Amino acid sequence: MNLLERKRRVLMPCLYHFFGDDPLHLVDGKGTVVRDDRGREYLDFYSGVAVNGLGHCHPEVVEAAAQQMRKLQHTTTIFLTEPMIELAEKLVDVAPRGLSRVFFCADGSGANEGALIAARIATGRPAFLAFRGGLHGRTSLTMATTGLPMWQADPFRPEVVIHVDHPMNVGMDVHFSQLQQAIASKGADYFAAFIAEPICGNGGILVPPDGYFQKLRAFLQEHGILLIADEVQTGFCRTGEWFGLQNWETSPDLMSVAKALGNGLPIAAWMATEEVAARLTSPQASTFGGNLVPVAAALKVLEIMQRENLATESRRKGERFKEMLRAIDDDGIVDVRGKGLMIGVELSHEGQPATDRCDAVLRSLRDNGILAGKTGPGRNVLTFEPPLIVSDDELERVATATADAMAATREVLA
Repeated sequence: MNLLERKRRVLMPCLYHFFGDDPLHLVDGKGTVVRDDRGREYLDFYSGVAVNGLGHCHPEVVEAAAQQMRKLQHTTTIFLTEPMIELAEKLVDVAPRGLSRVFFCADGSGANEGALIAARIATGRPAFLAFRGGLHGRTSLTMATTGLPMWQADPFRPEVVIHVDHPMNVGMDVHFSQLQQAIASKGADYFAAFIAEPICGNGGILVPPDGYFQKLRAFLQEHGILLIADEVQTGFCRTGEWFGLQNWETSPDLMSVAKALGNGLPIAAWMATEEVAARLTSPQASTFGGNLVPVAAALKVLEIMQRENLATESRRKGERFKEMLRAIDDDGIVDVRGKGLMIGVELSHEGQPATDRCDAVLRSLRDNGILAGKTGPGRNVLTFEPPLIVSDDELERVATATADAMAATREVLA
């Protein structure tokens, strides 16, 4: 029995793979390269969906985690440990202005759920606003706030969320008109917070216009509504700033982080201002929050990102990569967008999502030793989120391979 057959016998049927019945079986990796069970190497330009910011098995991160594992592997938040406090201090140092309190947990869904509940406690209000196209997790409130039908598995989601169209899709005026209508329909006192990814990743790399978050922040403050920045995917230098919202020179009331913080080890956190944190006095804990092994890894991740100035490098490399992708001569490419090394290439045919072509391009890239992703409601946005340590030569190789893949798939038009 092969591995795929074994998987089908024991894992849930909702767990699917890229490339259908011919999924990759990855067995090891280092830096920007991963290897499958047949020994073939691939440039990883998806990074486990923006997780491996420093690449795979970074030797300094591995050693930091191994040293801690040999010393003390696990405690919980109910015990005091210096590494957990040190990591919280470092997060406060690099976070957007005003975020000064930290709660550790194990994954992005838990971080967002914690931030949403904290917003309810701080405001005494029950409900939320969110983007159509946003993805926030698979817990109760995070699935309810998610605005992508394919990720809304729970048929009995709590009806405490109003979704509004993303300003990239409908423009600022229509977007804010929808916000006004939502508030008029329920009253401002109904809404605790607006939760937003600065750039909607799974929604298709949706980038708000310049000035958007500044205007949104002022609008929300006028109505006493908090802003939660979901930085699970956009955090830690991915977009050319430490955190995505900093591209709009804006600070939130609460922020969630995960993914790249541990470079592959499970660690997450949500952060809040002093004003919000002052209301959070009922006892809470997290069994794996602040676990010493991923904390040790995260401390090393932040050290390396600062030392190697990876936010600036992400911005520089991302602009260069976008220029190369925009130079591809193909009418099927309707947009190349993103910030830093979070880039989407939208494929369309006669005004409709070119879903099949996107899949064909991904297969062509795979056959050429390159892994990328696909996002968007129509799964027609070719998505690149390589490790931040990617070289200029690797960017050029992938841009050339993408041009070749587009040329090879012109017959796939739907």
